[in-house]
Amino acid sequence: MHLASLLFGANLLIFTAVISHSAAEEDEDGEVIDWGSSGCVEDGDCLEGECCVKKENGETDCERLRGIGEPCSQPAENKTLPERCPCKEGFSCSDKSDGVVICERPKYQHF
Repeated sequence: MHLASLLFGANLLIFTAVISHSAAEEDEDGEVIDWGSSGCVEDGDCLEGECCVKKENGETDCERLRGIGEPCSQPAENKTLPERCPCKEGFSCSDKSDGVVICERPKYQHF
């Protein structure tokens, strides 16, 4: 009976470790890869450098702020969640026509 309890406890610890490891992993650069939806309500629910977006299927998730050349959304003044995050600091979200909106460096920067 004592051996059965020890085996059960060992299996439980292994199962917990496997589940924890599969939910989030680090890539070769040491950045965290999150394999599951975080389900957010506002940007404050997300990590630094992320925003809360509403997917086409209606679910919400945290995504990273967009970089140069990536599709983006203008920061929303009303409280609706965008489909894409706005640009990282230093970039602006620019409408290139025909629904193409990407992050780019401002044309003129005054120092």
